[in-house]
Amino acid sequence: MFVVSMVLFDTWFYWGHRLLHLPTFYRFHAPHHASIAPTAWSNDSSTTVDTLIEHGYHLIIWFLLPMPATAIFAQRLYDQISGMIGHAGFEYFASPTSRWPSPFICTTFHDPHHSDFRYNYRNFFSLWDRMMGTVDPKYDAMVEEMENPANTGKTATETGDGAHG
Repeated sequence: MFVVSMVLFDTWFYWGHRLLHLPTFYRFHAPHHASIAPTAWSNDSSTTVDTLIEHGYHLIIWFLLPMPATAIFAQRLYDQISGMIGHAGFEYFASPTSRWPSPFICTTFHDPHHSDFRYNYRNFFSLWDRMMGTVDPKYDAMVEEMENPANTGKTATETGDGAHG
């Protein structure tokens, strides 16, 4: 059920995040984007409305599926930790498993979202972004470049690609 919860939440979060980027709702999400170069702390810079839209899943899922509390707790804990890592501004996980056709992502995936708000709305999987055309067109190339051992330990900015990694 943990895997089911991860997939369902990924879908919920993608569409909630897209909703928050519409002009009507963006004012509730704007504090999160005050961090152009995200840090681990910017993961939690959210308004109440932002949090309810993006994380309302954790309230509603109980009424939709007989989800064990441990699965929801584990998924929420994973979301918090991966969100902080995803906003850390340093690349930890660049590898072929972070590029297409793999659905997994690395830290660099979400960073471009903070500088160009049109791309990369997720922080677990890239499937919704890829299906909806919102994955940064440079993402896979950036990850492939970071896989080079000569670039290990450097941020994307230090490697010269201009993104925060």
